Amino acid sequence: MEKKQQYRPSVAAGVGMTLLLILLLASCNGAPRSASIDEPTLIDVTDVDSELAESVAETIELIDATPYSSSLRGRLAMMYEVNHFPSEALVMYEQAALLDPKEFSWWYLGALIEKKQGDFDAALAKIQQAIAVDPGYVPAYLHQGNWLLEQNRYDEAVAAFNEAASLGAGSPAAVGLAQVYLRQENFQSVIDVLTPYAQTLPHPQIWRLLAAAYAPLGFQQEAEVARALGQKAIPLLWLDPITQRPNKYVRGFGRRLAYAQSLLSAERYAEALRELERLQAIRPDDEILINNLSVAYDKTGQFDKAVQTLERGIDLAPNQFRFYVYLGDLLYRAGGNEEAIDLFNRSLQINDRNAECYERLGSVLMRLERFSEAISAFEKAIEFGHSNVAGIRLRMGTIQGYKEKWEEAIHQFSQVVRLEPGNADGHVFLLHALVGDDRLQEADTALQWAIRLGIDSQSLQPVVDAIAQKNGQVDPQSP
Repeated sequence: MEKKQQYRPSVAAGVGMTLLLILLLASCNGAPRSASIDEPTLIDVTDVDSELAESVAETIELIDATPYSSSLRGRLAMMYEVNHFPSEALVMYEQAALLDPKEFSWWYLGALIEKKQGDFDAALAKIQQAIAVDPGYVPAYLHQGNWLLEQNRYDEAVAAFNEAASLGAGSPAAVGLAQVYLRQENFQSVIDVLTPYAQTLPHPQIWRLLAAAYAPLGFQQEAEVARALGQKAIPLLWLDPITQRPNKYVRGFGRRLAYAQSLLSAERYAEALRELERLQAIRPDDEILINNLSVAYDKTGQFDKAVQTLERGIDLAPNQFRFYVYLGDLLYRAGGNEEAIDLFNRSLQINDRNAECYERLGSVLMRLERFSEAISAFEKAIEFGHSNVAGIRLRMGTIQGYKEKWEEAIHQFSQVVRLEPGNADGHVFLLHALVGDDRLQEADTALQWAIRLGIDSQSLQPVVDAIAQKNGQVDPQSP
């Protein structure tokens, strides 16, 4: 008994140990013990989710106990940022950076918020501090270059993009340099810096910049091709792992569900499923959760669970038309054509303007060679705003080509290559339809256009041979 008492700390000793721990934490974070530090900024938690309110309260309590902890203030900053309190997050990032100026994340994440709020000077100052801490983090230079470009500070932007390129940034650095050169009307430099990426990474933004550079130099044919390949207004993005750090502090059912949806969109299916299953324990009957959970099960190869989840959703909400569409799609892909059709029709009884449902119904009917019904469904999908019009028209053209209705097939395939000039199947099928309709001169013209657009020569070769065999007088140039 005496031995046990020897090792039992007194209350005073416990307080002393706590104070020593606080001072050690402060020392590790780089803040002097006498430094003046503001109180953590607070958010109004009146209308926020209780989970977020509790997490904020717990973190502030920890900060009160260890006021010189940079990591705790940074944690609160990330919690504020990812839960949509950017101004409060910025204050906390600044407090964290004051306590530990050698922590890259606090400068970097603060810089990104400054830029979003339109303060370029503050953003550039913070990103420079971040680079001083970690001069090897490539996305920092890419952001810095883009922000300098927006401020018309061209020489500095070029320096930032060149530094990113030297660290292996590749196409994002090349695009940044090309944007600077285009502003300076240095068109040849745009072409020089982007040409190596035009074939290896045929991104629309690269082609748009090339089109803008070709035209003033008189390269009209090259500009025409580049404009066609650059139609889609998609920005060139890059990986930025540091920006993912706040995501682990997403709080509240709605925010966490949105985060899980973003993971699904990013094809991070296993992570999404883990988050969705945690949310299922909170609100198992939420319809949006059920939808996303079925997708996650499907994407992780758990077909039976995906089906069971949607069947349960239909039992809970028989008027939720999306459940029938997603379940029908699962059964269609498993070979259950008639069951899928029944489910799609039940969905359309609830909502007869669902483009996605018409597209999937058309696919099943096409598989069953019920072609007239399939085309009618596809037309409805386009009418009601389906996002993949080119893909639908490709299938409609395929049906018409199978039936040797060449005029209709040519119309559909022409629409495909107009909407997506880089769509190889669209070009090949169009050429076959033109040959099938004996429109050989048009086929030769379309072939030359496909070659100029960089469509794979191997896929075009059968059409080249067909044109040559069909009419000996036509001698198309082999791709």
